[in-house]
Amino acid sequence: MDYTCRDTIIQNMKDCGCNQELIDQFMDCFERCDLKGERLILENYRSKLLDDLHRKYKEIDLLDYMVYQLDKCACSCESRHK
Repeated sequence: MDYTCRDTIIQNMKDCGCNQELIDQFMDCFERCDLKGERLILENYRSKLLDDLHRKYKEIDLLDYMVYQLDKCACSCESRHK
């Protein structure tokens, strides 16, 4: 992949879920050859994605716990009605 090509970089950022504002910020750094700025933008976005992922994992864990509790309750209810 040719990372010196402006269109390729923009498409890659879109594919990663970056919004237009983030792409514009990155491309501004790219035009100024600000490698530190580019890296900081990408690292910050990566960190945001990881935070989102961890939040989703927590939500899944909570849902799994709710299912567990429902199953546990269903077993108690069944035994009471026998």
